[in-house]
Amino acid sequence: MISKRKSFRMFAASLVAVFVVGALPWRELKADANTHGEYELSPLSVVYDQTSSWGTTTQGEFVITNESEETVDSWTLEIEYAADLQISNLWNGQDLSNEATPANILVIGNEVYNASIAPGATVSFGLIVMGTEFTPVAPLSISIYSEDEQIEEVEPTEETTEETEVTESEVTPTVTPTGTPSATPSVTPTVTPTVTPTTTPSVTPTTEPTATPTPVEEEPEEEPEETEEEIDPTLDSDGDEIPDVQEIEIGTNPNDPDSDGDGLDDYLEVIVEYDPRLVDSDADGILDGNEDLDNDGISNINEVIIGTRLFIEDCDYDGLLDGEEVDVYGTDPMNPDSDGDGIGDSDEIAIGKDPLDPADSTILIEQTKIEEFSNTDDAAISSVEVTMDLSNSINYSLSVEDVYNTDVYCTNVAGRIGSPISFECRESFDTASVKIHYDEAALGDTNEADLGVLWYDEANCCFVEQGQAIIDSSNNTVSL
Repeated sequence: MISKRKSFRMFAASLVAVFVVGALPWRELKADANTHGEYELSPLSVVYDQTSSWGTTTQGEFVITNESEETVDSWTLEIEYAADLQISNLWNGQDLSNEATPANILVIGNEVYNASIAPGATVSFGLIVMGTEFTPVAPLSISIYSEDEQIEEVEPTEETTEETEVTESEVTPTVTPTGTPSATPSVTPTVTPTVTPTTTPSVTPTTEPTATPTPVEEEPEEEPEETEEEIDPTLDSDGDEIPDVQEIEIGTNPNDPDSDGDGLDDYLEVIVEYDPRLVDSDADGILDGNEDLDNDGISNINEVIIGTRLFIEDCDYDGLLDGEEVDVYGTDPMNPDSDGDGIGDSDEIAIGKDPLDPADSTILIEQTKIEEFSNTDDAAISSVEVTMDLSNSINYSLSVEDVYNTDVYCTNVAGRIGSPISFECRESFDTASVKIHYDEAALGDTNEADLGVLWYDEANCCFVEQGQAIIDSSNNTVSL
């Protein structure tokens, strides 16, 4: 209940009538997220696993299995997520989405080299997706469309029938006159040789097409059977993950995993859209193996050797380029926390710690974070500055958020000026200094001497006046 005393009333009309400190418990969306999904859709099944996640970005892998007894010649997945998202990277698949595709749905199709799935066999593809607001988790649903090639025999059959009917209609008039002149015996000797050859060839074609002499050419139907017996569509002689039949189709050597000898496997070159038949795909004078596709400071061939990926500049997503981790800091480019002390490599470097020394994990370091504000409805607060001692990076541990019109209860407090502010910290701390910068021009008729701060006591569900707040009108700040 707001008192009517003048001093409190002035305070209620202060810069931050609501100054929310820790009003909301820390929460991570990813903690309760579903990172695994299984989808049974005959004749295929799909298994999804989230392999990594950071911020609102997720990396996942989809494994498709042919559960039927027949080979599937191609596949397309329509993947529905709970919220809008977009693809930032994709491998072993093609993005078939278009402008008409809803923002929460992805349409992924096969590549040439992984289109065919033999009975019991699997293919996989991976992607990195970014959510517009939330971190994407396992898809809500997946629709699988497989398009098996079929020989359309209906049309040829109808054409044959039509030809047969036409032949019969043409022969009938030929046969009819044959029986008509039976009353002329003297003509019989003359007619016999004439009629016999005429009737025989005329009627014979009619009967033979009915028996479908064309199917005698069913020999071509045997050719596919012989081809399937001779070449196993799943055979991969060189073990490069591209079946022999597809290697023959694209012109690579099915008995050599590196057809052009540039140090990169054919499969890898196809994924990154190099030409597996040429040592210098772009003809720039630099061999494909010596190129740096992702510009991370490591050549393609060296990425293969150390196990990083050619098309991802920061494989462990810790904020450091793979080349920096290998050549500058000596950290593991595949592990965001090389020394396992709970502090990311890039954060340790940013605050002056050693990313290879786990013993410095408990050392507290004074750090400051400045958060700019832009509230067009109430622009009184321009920025907030927080200083505290933390063992991890303050940018990782501390979140400062404008909750204007998000936290309606705090926004509607009488006398509020500027945005309510929420502070959330991942790690425990002893003290923190907060300095609020305000725009004097946005105060209106409010006297600077009347400015102050309220803290929301969540346990007791009430606002508490912060008497220690110091107003510096010369610098337009309120500190506590």
